[in-house]
Amino acid sequence: MCDRRTMKLNQHRRSSSGFTLIEIVIVLSILALLLGMTVLRINSVSGERQLRGGAEALKDFAKQARMFAIVEQRPHQVLLTPRTIRLQASGQVLTEDYVNRNGELNENIPSLKRYDIDDDLRMSIRRWRDTEWRPVKIDSWVFEHTGICEPLSVRFDRDTDGSFLELTFNALTANVENEDAHFN
Repeated sequence: MCDRRTMKLNQHRRSSSGFTLIEIVIVLSILALLLGMTVLRINSVSGERQLRGGAEALKDFAKQARMFAIVEQRPHQVLLTPRTIRLQASGQVLTEDYVNRNGELNENIPSLKRYDIDDDLRMSIRRWRDTEWRPVKIDSWVFEHTGICEPLSVRFDRDTDGSFLELTFNALTANVENEDAHFN
């Protein structure tokens, strides 16, 4: 059947069919490079998700504030602070009761909805006729009983990588009429 010479030849072929050290190092280097690119992409997607989270909450709150103002025939507001976006019920439009002596928001005033801004995001606004963005402090965006609101632009900036998302809202519909973004 098999003689010894054939068996030695088959053993020789089996032992030389492995990978060399250089081939293994090259493959591992390529895998490490691909893994690094994947991690960078995941971080970028995570940053975009952070920016879009605040933007989607703001869009939702604007539509609801407009709807409540029309249905209830009373003003409603979206209250913007450096760390939150809030939808305030009618009759709770920004007054001196909202702010304490230190200029901080009174947390005891109820909200219909609240969205907390991530720590590494900054929010800026540009009101009608403003030429520059200014950081949000405690800003009220009021929706009158007719559903009309002030035109407003809001910018979400991510400090860690320079990504941003800008929204410009229509005063009649509270819908976003322009969106500009840059994600790193």
